[in-house]
Amino acid sequence: MKQTTIVFSLFLFCLSTSCRNKSSSRLIVFDSSNYLLNNEIEHTLNVYKDGGFTARKYALVSEYQKVLESMDFQKDSIESATSNLRDSILNYYQAVDAIDFIIKASKNHEFLFLNEAHFRPYHKTFLRQLLAPLKEQGYQYLALEATGKIREGDARSKIQVQTSRKSVARNSIKYDPTQYRTLEPEFGTLVKEAIDLDYIVFGYDEGSGEEREIKGAKNILEKIQNYNEGGKTIVFCGWDHIKEVETGTYWGYALAGRIKEYTGTDPLTINQTRYSERSQRYFEDSIYQLFDFKKSTILIDKNGNSYNNEKNPNWYDLMVFHPRTQYQHNIPHWITDKQPIREIELPPLDIVCPCKVFLFKKNEDYHRAVPTYVCETTDLNSPIHLPIGNMDYHIIVSTKDKSYLID
Repeated sequence: MKQTTIVFSLFLFCLSTSCRNKSSSRLIVFDSSNYLLNNEIEHTLNVYKDGGFTARKYALVSEYQKVLESMDFQKDSIESATSNLRDSILNYYQAVDAIDFIIKASKNHEFLFLNEAHFRPYHKTFLRQLLAPLKEQGYQYLALEATGKIREGDARSKIQVQTSRKSVARNSIKYDPTQYRTLEPEFGTLVKEAIDLDYIVFGYDEGSGEEREIKGAKNILEKIQNYNEGGKTIVFCGWDHIKEVETGTYWGYALAGRIKEYTGTDPLTINQTRYSERSQRYFEDSIYQLFDFKKSTILIDKNGNSYNNEKNPNWYDLMVFHPRTQYQHNIPHWITDKQPIREIELPPLDIVCPCKVFLFKKNEDYHRAVPTYVCETTDLNSPIHLPIGNMDYHIIVSTKDKSYLID
Protein backbone atom coordinates (compact mmCIF):
# COMPACT_ATOMS: atom_id res chain seq x y z
CA MET A 1 0.00 0.00 0.00
CA LYS A 2 2.84 2.35 0.89
CA GLN A 3 4.57 1.68 -2.45
CA THR A 4 1.32 2.32 -4.29
CA THR A 5 0.94 5.66 -2.51
CA ILE A 6 4.50 6.66 -3.39
CA VAL A 7 4.05 5.68 -7.03
CA PHE A 8 0.76 7.56 -7.24
CA SER A 9 2.35 10.66 -5.67
CA LEU A 10 5.19 10.53 -8.17
CA PHE A 11 2.65 10.22 -10.96
CA LEU A 12 0.82 13.33 -9.74
CA PHE A 13 4.11 15.23 -9.43
CA CYS A 14 5.15 14.28 -12.95
CA LEU A 15 1.72 15.13 -14.27
CA SER A 16 1.78 18.56 -12.64
CA THR A 17 5.32 19.18 -13.89
CA SER A 18 4.32 18.07 -17.37
CA CYS A 19 1.31 20.41 -17.35
CA ARG A 20 3.43 23.28 -16.15
CA ASN A 21 5.98 22.70 -18.90
CA LYS A 22 3.26 22.56 -21.53
CA SER A 23 2.90 26.34 -21.42
CA SER A 24 4.00 27.54 -24.82
CA SER A 25 5.06 30.81 -26.35
CA ARG A 26 4.88 32.46 -29.71
CA LEU A 27 6.28 35.63 -31.18
CA ILE A 28 3.71 38.39 -31.61
CA VAL A 29 3.55 42.03 -32.63
CA PHE A 30 2.93 44.06 -29.49
CA ASP A 31 3.56 47.75 -28.86
CA SER A 32 5.05 48.18 -25.37
CA SER A 33 6.67 51.54 -26.10
CA ASN A 34 4.51 53.43 -23.59
CA TYR A 35 5.67 51.16 -20.76
CA LEU A 36 9.31 52.01 -20.15
CA LEU A 37 11.90 49.87 -18.41
CA ASN A 38 12.72 51.00 -14.89
CA ASN A 39 16.22 52.13 -15.82
CA GLU A 40 14.77 54.25 -18.62
CA ILE A 41 12.34 55.91 -16.21
CA GLU A 42 15.12 56.49 -13.70
CA HIS A 43 17.12 58.14 -16.47
CA THR A 44 14.32 60.65 -17.07
CA LEU A 45 14.41 61.58 -13.40
CA ASN A 46 18.17 62.12 -13.50
CA VAL A 47 17.93 64.24 -16.65
CA TYR A 48 14.78 66.29 -16.07
CA LYS A 49 14.66 66.33 -12.25
CA ASP A 50 10.88 66.12 -12.46
CA GLY A 51 9.51 63.78 -9.80
CA GLY A 52 5.89 64.16 -10.89
CA PHE A 53 6.64 63.23 -14.49
CA THR A 54 8.68 60.22 -13.34
CA ALA A 55 5.93 59.12 -10.96
CA ARG A 56 3.46 59.05 -13.85
CA LYS A 57 5.79 56.78 -15.83
CA TYR A 58 6.22 54.41 -12.88
CA ALA A 59 2.44 54.31 -12.36
CA LEU A 60 2.05 52.95 -15.90
CA VAL A 61 4.23 49.94 -15.04
CA SER A 62 2.74 49.15 -11.60
CA GLU A 63 5.85 50.28 -9.68
CA TYR A 64 3.98 51.83 -6.79
CA GLN A 65 6.91 52.12 -4.37
CA LYS A 66 8.89 53.93 -7.03
CA VAL A 67 5.88 56.19 -7.65
CA LEU A 68 6.05 57.33 -4.03
CA GLU A 69 9.82 57.77 -4.11
CA SER A 70 9.60 59.88 -7.28
CA MET A 71 6.87 62.07 -5.81
CA ASP A 72 9.20 62.88 -2.92
CA PHE A 73 12.20 63.67 -5.11
CA GLN A 74 13.91 66.79 -3.72
CA LYS A 75 11.00 67.40 -1.32
CA ASP A 76 11.50 68.87 2.13
CA SER A 77 10.54 66.84 5.17
CA ILE A 78 7.47 67.87 7.19
CA GLU A 79 7.42 68.00 10.96
CA SER A 80 4.71 65.90 12.54
CA ALA A 81 1.96 67.46 14.61
CA THR A 82 2.02 66.67 18.33
CA SER A 83 0.50 63.57 19.87
CA ASN A 84 -1.62 65.90 21.99
CA LEU A 85 -3.30 67.11 18.81
CA ARG A 86 -3.96 63.52 17.78
CA ASP A 87 -5.58 62.81 21.14
CA SER A 88 -7.64 65.98 20.84
CA ILE A 89 -8.84 64.99 17.36
CA LEU A 90 -9.79 61.49 18.49
CA ASN A 91 -11.63 62.88 21.50
CA TYR A 92 -13.79 65.02 19.23
CA TYR A 93 -14.03 62.83 16.11
CA GLN A 94 -14.95 59.21 15.57
CA ALA A 95 -13.08 57.13 12.97
CA VAL A 96 -15.59 55.53 10.57
CA ASP A 97 -15.24 53.34 7.50
CA ALA A 98 -14.89 55.72 4.54
CA ILE A 99 -16.75 53.57 2.03
CA ASP A 100 -19.74 52.95 4.31
CA PHE A 101 -20.01 56.64 5.20
CA ILE A 102 -19.70 57.83 1.60
CA ILE A 103 -22.41 55.43 0.43
CA LYS A 104 -24.82 56.65 3.10
CA ALA A 105 -24.01 60.31 2.37
CA SER A 106 -24.41 59.78 -1.38
CA LYS A 107 -28.15 59.11 -1.05
CA ASN A 108 -28.87 62.82 -0.64
CA HIS A 109 -26.90 64.08 -3.66
CA GLU A 110 -27.23 64.05 -7.45
CA PHE A 111 -23.49 64.54 -8.03
CA LEU A 112 -20.57 62.91 -6.25
CA PHE A 113 -17.14 64.43 -6.88
CA LEU A 114 -14.04 62.41 -5.97
CA ASN A 115 -10.58 63.79 -6.65
CA GLU A 116 -7.32 61.98 -7.35
CA ALA A 117 -3.61 62.58 -7.61
CA HIS A 118 -3.10 61.47 -11.19
CA PHE A 119 0.01 59.40 -10.45
CA ARG A 120 -1.50 57.54 -7.45
CA PRO A 121 -2.99 54.26 -8.69
CA TYR A 122 -4.69 53.60 -5.34
CA HIS A 123 -7.01 56.54 -5.85
CA LYS A 124 -8.52 54.67 -8.81
CA THR A 125 -8.78 51.50 -6.73
CA PHE A 126 -10.68 53.37 -4.02
CA LEU A 127 -13.25 54.53 -6.58
CA ARG A 128 -13.54 50.96 -7.86
CA GLN A 129 -14.65 49.90 -4.39
CA LEU A 130 -17.40 52.52 -4.50
CA LEU A 131 -18.81 51.70 -7.93
CA ALA A 132 -21.09 48.78 -7.10
CA PRO A 133 -22.68 50.25 -3.93
CA LEU A 134 -23.10 53.66 -5.63
CA LYS A 135 -24.87 51.93 -8.49
CA GLU A 136 -27.39 50.66 -5.95
CA GLN A 137 -27.88 54.28 -4.80
CA GLY A 138 -28.92 55.32 -8.30
CA TYR A 139 -25.61 56.48 -9.76
CA GLN A 140 -25.65 55.91 -13.50
CA TYR A 141 -22.90 58.10 -15.02
CA LEU A 142 -19.13 58.17 -14.57
CA ALA A 143 -17.55 61.38 -15.91
CA LEU A 144 -13.77 61.23 -16.29
CA GLU A 145 -11.26 64.05 -16.58
CA ALA A 146 -8.54 61.69 -17.80
CA THR A 147 -10.16 60.87 -21.13
CA GLY A 148 -10.51 64.43 -22.38
CA LYS A 149 -13.77 65.19 -24.18
CA ILE A 150 -15.18 62.20 -26.07
CA ARG A 151 -17.91 62.83 -28.62
CA GLU A 152 -19.82 60.19 -30.52
CA GLY A 153 -18.10 60.07 -33.89
CA ASP A 154 -14.65 60.97 -32.56
CA ALA A 155 -11.84 58.59 -33.49
CA ARG A 156 -9.51 57.18 -30.87
CA SER A 157 -6.59 55.07 -32.10
CA LYS A 158 -8.31 54.53 -35.48
CA ILE A 159 -11.40 53.18 -33.71
CA GLN A 160 -14.66 54.85 -34.65
CA VAL A 161 -16.83 55.49 -31.63
CA GLN A 162 -20.23 53.85 -32.01
CA THR A 163 -23.51 55.08 -30.58
CA SER A 164 -24.19 52.25 -28.14
CA ARG A 165 -23.52 53.00 -24.49
CA LYS A 166 -20.86 50.37 -23.86
CA SER A 167 -19.05 51.06 -27.12
CA VAL A 168 -18.80 54.74 -26.27
CA ALA A 169 -17.52 53.85 -22.81
CA ARG A 170 -14.95 51.38 -24.03
CA ASN A 171 -13.63 53.68 -26.71
CA SER A 172 -13.26 56.48 -24.21
CA ILE A 173 -10.30 54.64 -22.65
CA LYS A 174 -8.48 53.73 -25.83
CA TYR A 175 -4.99 54.80 -26.64
CA ASP A 176 -5.02 58.51 -27.25
CA PRO A 177 -1.30 59.27 -26.77
CA THR A 178 -2.11 62.69 -25.29
CA GLN A 179 -4.07 60.97 -22.50
CA TYR A 180 -1.30 58.96 -20.84
CA ARG A 181 -3.41 58.20 -17.77
CA THR A 182 -5.68 55.89 -19.72
CA LEU A 183 -2.75 53.47 -20.11
CA GLU A 184 -2.36 52.95 -16.35
CA PRO A 185 -3.42 49.43 -15.23
CA GLU A 186 -5.53 50.55 -12.28
CA PHE A 187 -7.24 53.21 -14.38
CA GLY A 188 -8.04 50.72 -17.11
CA THR A 189 -9.43 48.27 -14.57
CA LEU A 190 -11.56 51.03 -13.03
CA VAL A 191 -13.19 51.86 -16.35
CA LYS A 192 -13.69 48.22 -17.35
CA GLU A 193 -15.41 47.51 -14.04
CA ALA A 194 -17.62 50.57 -14.48
CA ILE A 195 -18.63 49.31 -17.92
CA ASP A 196 -19.36 45.84 -16.54
CA LEU A 197 -21.64 47.49 -13.95
CA ASP A 198 -23.45 49.23 -16.82
CA TYR A 199 -22.31 52.77 -15.98
CA ILE A 200 -22.40 55.28 -18.80
CA VAL A 201 -18.76 56.38 -18.98
CA PHE A 202 -17.66 59.55 -20.77
CA GLY A 203 -14.95 62.19 -20.85
CA TYR A 204 -15.62 65.88 -20.43
CA ASP A 205 -12.34 67.78 -20.05
CA GLU A 206 -11.18 70.53 -22.43
CA GLY A 207 -9.64 73.98 -22.32
CA SER A 208 -7.53 75.58 -19.60
CA GLY A 209 -7.86 77.95 -16.67
CA GLU A 210 -11.31 79.33 -15.84
CA GLU A 211 -12.60 78.30 -19.27
CA ARG A 212 -11.71 74.68 -18.50
CA GLU A 213 -13.91 74.60 -15.39
CA ILE A 214 -16.84 76.17 -17.24
CA LYS A 215 -16.57 73.99 -20.33
CA GLY A 216 -16.10 70.86 -18.25
CA ALA A 217 -19.26 71.49 -16.26
CA LYS A 218 -21.28 72.26 -19.39
CA ASN A 219 -19.94 69.16 -21.15
CA ILE A 220 -20.99 66.96 -18.23
CA LEU A 221 -24.49 68.39 -18.15
CA GLU A 222 -24.80 68.14 -21.93
CA LYS A 223 -23.80 64.46 -21.84
CA ILE A 224 -26.32 63.65 -19.11
CA GLN A 225 -29.06 65.46 -21.02
CA ASN A 226 -28.19 63.70 -24.30
CA TYR A 227 -28.22 60.23 -22.77
CA ASN A 228 -31.45 61.11 -20.93
CA GLU A 229 -31.49 57.88 -18.93
CA GLY A 230 -31.89 59.41 -15.48
CA GLY A 231 -29.69 58.59 -12.53
CA LYS A 232 -26.95 60.33 -10.61
CA THR A 233 -23.40 61.22 -11.65
CA ILE A 234 -19.92 60.44 -10.33
CA VAL A 235 -17.23 62.91 -11.42
CA PHE A 236 -13.62 61.71 -11.09
CA CYS A 237 -11.10 64.52 -11.49
CA GLY A 238 -7.79 65.86 -10.25
CA TRP A 239 -7.05 67.66 -7.00
CA ASP A 240 -8.77 71.05 -6.69
CA HIS A 241 -11.43 70.62 -9.36
CA ILE A 242 -13.79 69.37 -6.65
CA LYS A 243 -13.79 72.65 -4.70
CA GLU A 244 -17.39 73.75 -4.16
CA VAL A 245 -16.91 77.46 -3.45
CA GLU A 246 -14.64 80.25 -4.72
CA THR A 247 -11.10 78.88 -5.05
CA GLY A 248 -9.21 82.14 -4.55
CA THR A 249 -7.33 81.50 -7.82
CA TYR A 250 -7.62 82.62 -11.44
CA TRP A 251 -10.16 79.81 -11.87
CA GLY A 252 -12.75 81.64 -9.85
CA TYR A 253 -14.96 78.61 -9.31
CA ALA A 254 -13.77 75.06 -9.89
CA LEU A 255 -15.66 72.33 -11.74
CA ALA A 256 -17.76 71.28 -8.71
CA GLY A 257 -18.61 74.90 -8.01
CA ARG A 258 -19.76 75.38 -11.61
CA ILE A 259 -21.98 72.28 -11.44
CA LYS A 260 -23.44 73.64 -8.21
CA GLU A 261 -24.08 77.00 -9.89
CA TYR A 262 -25.64 75.59 -13.07
CA THR A 263 -27.86 72.96 -11.44
CA GLY A 264 -28.74 74.53 -8.09
CA THR A 265 -27.90 71.23 -6.40
CA ASP A 266 -25.28 70.56 -3.72
CA PRO A 267 -22.65 68.02 -4.84
CA LEU A 268 -21.00 65.63 -2.40
CA THR A 269 -17.28 66.49 -2.62
CA ILE A 270 -14.70 64.00 -1.35
CA ASN A 271 -10.99 64.79 -1.03
CA GLN A 272 -8.70 61.75 -1.00
CA THR A 273 -5.49 63.52 -2.03
CA ARG A 274 -4.57 65.32 1.20
CA TYR A 275 -4.23 62.42 3.64
CA SER A 276 -2.30 59.78 1.70
CA GLU A 277 1.02 58.07 2.27
CA ARG A 278 4.41 59.16 0.96
CA SER A 279 7.62 57.19 0.56
CA GLN A 280 8.64 58.11 4.12
CA ARG A 281 6.48 59.25 6.99
CA TYR A 282 8.40 62.52 7.36
CA PHE A 283 7.24 63.59 3.87
CA GLU A 284 3.57 63.12 4.77
CA ASP A 285 1.05 65.72 5.85
CA SER A 286 1.70 66.61 9.49
CA ILE A 287 -1.76 65.41 10.59
CA TYR A 288 -1.62 62.22 8.52
CA GLN A 289 1.67 61.28 10.19
CA LEU A 290 -0.19 60.90 13.49
CA PHE A 291 -2.40 58.03 12.35
CA ASP A 292 -2.04 54.41 11.25
CA PHE A 293 -5.48 53.57 9.94
CA LYS A 294 -5.69 50.06 8.45
CA LYS A 295 -8.49 50.94 6.05
CA SER A 296 -9.75 54.08 4.36
CA THR A 297 -11.23 56.24 7.12
CA ILE A 298 -13.16 59.47 7.65
CA LEU A 299 -13.11 61.29 10.99
CA ILE A 300 -16.67 62.38 11.84
CA ASP A 301 -17.87 64.65 14.67
CA LYS A 302 -21.12 64.23 16.60
CA ASN A 303 -22.96 66.35 14.03
CA GLY A 304 -21.86 64.14 11.14
CA ASN A 305 -19.25 66.59 9.83
CA SER A 306 -15.88 65.45 8.54
CA TYR A 307 -12.59 66.56 10.06
CA ASN A 308 -11.46 69.41 7.84
CA ASN A 309 -8.62 71.81 8.55
CA GLU A 310 -8.46 73.28 5.04
CA LYS A 311 -7.96 77.01 4.58
CA ASN A 312 -11.61 77.15 3.54
CA PRO A 313 -13.57 74.25 5.12
CA ASN A 314 -16.40 74.83 2.63
CA TRP A 315 -14.27 73.58 -0.25
CA TYR A 316 -14.85 69.88 0.55
CA ASP A 317 -17.48 67.84 2.38
CA LEU A 318 -15.39 64.80 3.31
CA MET A 319 -11.68 64.18 3.89
CA VAL A 320 -10.49 60.58 3.49
CA PHE A 321 -7.48 59.14 5.34
CA HIS A 322 -6.04 56.25 3.33
CA PRO A 323 -3.97 53.45 4.91
CA ARG A 324 -0.30 52.94 4.18
CA THR A 325 0.44 50.22 1.67
CA GLN A 326 1.73 46.78 2.59
CA TYR A 327 3.61 44.80 -0.07
CA GLN A 328 4.03 41.18 -1.06
CA HIS A 329 6.49 40.53 -3.89
CA ASN A 330 6.39 44.29 -4.55
CA ILE A 331 2.62 44.12 -5.16
CA PRO A 332 0.38 46.40 -3.00
CA HIS A 333 -2.15 44.83 -0.66
CA TRP A 334 -4.96 46.81 -2.29
CA ILE A 335 -4.34 44.80 -5.45
CA THR A 336 -3.76 41.39 -3.87
CA ASP A 337 -6.83 41.72 -1.65
CA LYS A 338 -8.93 41.16 -4.77
CA GLN A 339 -6.47 39.25 -6.95
CA PRO A 340 -4.20 36.94 -4.91
CA ILE A 341 -0.68 36.35 -6.16
CA ARG A 342 0.23 33.33 -8.25
CA GLU A 343 3.74 32.21 -9.05
CA ILE A 344 4.32 31.68 -12.77
CA GLU A 345 7.22 29.89 -14.43
CA LEU A 346 7.95 31.13 -17.93
CA PRO A 347 8.94 28.81 -20.80
CA PRO A 348 12.31 29.37 -22.50
CA LEU A 349 12.27 32.64 -24.44
CA ASP A 350 14.73 34.16 -26.86
CA ILE A 351 14.59 37.63 -25.39
CA VAL A 352 17.06 39.91 -23.64
CA CYS A 353 16.40 41.07 -20.08
CA PRO A 354 15.39 43.34 -18.50
CA CYS A 355 11.92 43.04 -19.98
CA LYS A 356 8.36 43.83 -19.06
CA VAL A 357 5.72 41.24 -18.21
CA PHE A 358 2.13 42.24 -19.01
CA LEU A 359 -0.94 40.60 -17.52
CA PHE A 360 -4.21 40.67 -19.48
CA LYS A 361 -7.56 39.01 -18.99
CA LYS A 362 -7.79 36.20 -21.51
CA ASN A 363 -10.93 37.50 -23.22
CA GLU A 364 -9.33 40.88 -23.94
CA ASP A 365 -7.68 41.99 -27.17
CA TYR A 366 -4.20 42.78 -25.89
CA HIS A 367 -3.60 45.11 -28.83
CA ARG A 368 -6.36 47.41 -27.56
CA ALA A 369 -6.86 46.67 -23.87
CA VAL A 370 -5.13 48.24 -20.89
CA PRO A 371 -3.07 45.60 -19.01
CA THR A 372 -4.30 44.49 -15.61
CA TYR A 373 -0.78 44.57 -14.17
CA VAL A 374 2.80 45.10 -15.32
CA CYS A 375 6.07 43.99 -13.76
CA GLU A 376 9.70 43.85 -14.76
CA THR A 377 12.05 40.88 -14.66
CA THR A 378 15.80 40.63 -15.05
CA ASP A 379 15.87 36.82 -14.97
CA LEU A 380 13.50 34.71 -17.06
CA ASN A 381 14.56 31.59 -15.17
CA SER A 382 13.12 32.91 -11.92
CA PRO A 383 9.39 32.63 -11.12
CA ILE A 384 7.21 35.64 -11.86
CA HIS A 385 4.71 36.77 -9.23
CA LEU A 386 1.49 38.24 -10.58
CA PRO A 387 -1.89 39.19 -9.04
CA ILE A 388 -3.90 36.66 -11.02
CA GLY A 389 -6.19 35.00 -8.48
CA ASN A 390 -8.71 32.84 -10.36
CA MET A 391 -8.62 35.00 -13.48
CA ASP A 392 -8.19 33.45 -16.93
CA TYR A 393 -5.27 35.34 -18.36
CA HIS A 394 -2.72 36.05 -21.07
CA ILE A 395 0.90 36.94 -20.29
CA ILE A 396 3.07 38.92 -22.68
CA VAL A 397 6.82 39.23 -22.15
CA SER A 398 8.13 42.17 -24.11
CA THR A 399 10.95 44.50 -24.94
CA LYS A 400 10.81 47.21 -27.58
CA ASP A 401 12.36 44.78 -30.05
CA LYS A 402 10.56 41.51 -29.39
CA SER A 403 7.42 40.21 -27.68
CA TYR A 404 6.14 36.75 -26.75
CA LEU A 405 2.61 35.66 -25.90
CA ILE A 406 2.57 32.95 -23.24
CA ASP A 407 -0.33 30.50 -23.60
